[in-house]
Amino acid sequence: MSNQKTKLRLHTFLRTLTPLHISSGQTGTFDVTNNRVYMGERIISEGSATTCALVQTIAYLAPGEESGVANVPVIMANNIMGRLRRHAAALVLGIVQSKGQTISPGTYSALACGASSGNPDSSVPTFDQLRTSMAHPYLGLFGGGPKLMRRYARMLNNPVPYTSVTAQSFKGIEHPNFDPLIHAVPISTEKFLTRGVLRNRMDDLTSLSDIALASATITDFENAIRERASAIAGNKAAKAETGTSERQTTRSFTALQYVIPNVIFPLSWSLEVTPAQLGLFLLAL
Repeated sequence: MSNQKTKLRLHTFLRTLTPLHISSGQTGTFDVTNNRVYMGERIISEGSATTCALVQTIAYLAPGEESGVANVPVIMANNIMGRLRRHAAALVLGIVQSKGQTISPGTYSALACGASSGNPDSSVPTFDQLRTSMAHPYLGLFGGGPKLMRRYARMLNNPVPYTSVTAQSFKGIEHPNFDPLIHAVPISTEKFLTRGVLRNRMDDLTSLSDIALASATITDFENAIRERASAIAGNKAAKAETGTSERQTTRSFTALQYVIPNVIFPLSWSLEVTPAQLGLFLLAL
């Protein structure tokens, strides 16, 4: 097969079929009275709000907005490239397994995440090493290895939905079959791309869930359950009196923010690949 490289531009649409949650690591507030999620802590009447794990967003300058910016859901390019790499790694490792072969931990890491160790080789690669890595079906596509070679499959955007605020981001990388009536978010919907949902974590002992199994496996079950109930009751009394107490029950309400289904994220890639590399990329995609 030829090692001749071809430059390609690949456009795709990614549509969410289910709620999408990519955690930002930040905590916000979910107001159950209006089902709205707010960034950071807010003073809301007790019993009507809970902490909420926020999704990853990116800020766009939006002069018409109250704060001058608009936060839009985003799927970072490195996130997608990392997942594509793992899909490709699974294909390669499946072939290794089918042949009864094995690989080293370093090779496994290089396939899965790019780095073969925590200390990459910092020496400058030789011309022959560069030429070999460029032609390699895997390394020339996703990069990495001991010297962290560059990859030749690159995303051109951090995917966001096509809205009135993000439209300028797609200049030059717009899908040739883009149809604003199909692929753009209606202006009336732009502020409602995310929602919040409550998560209720139960306390199996307090609710006496599967009492037969619990009583048969918990040491001194009857006394233990009485002590637990007493501790929870004392916790509630102390909180009512002082406003603070040490939590005893495992039951809790928390919230999760998510991007609603049926949102479209246009994606664009720049590829400089051999036929083998293109085949592997398409299989992973």
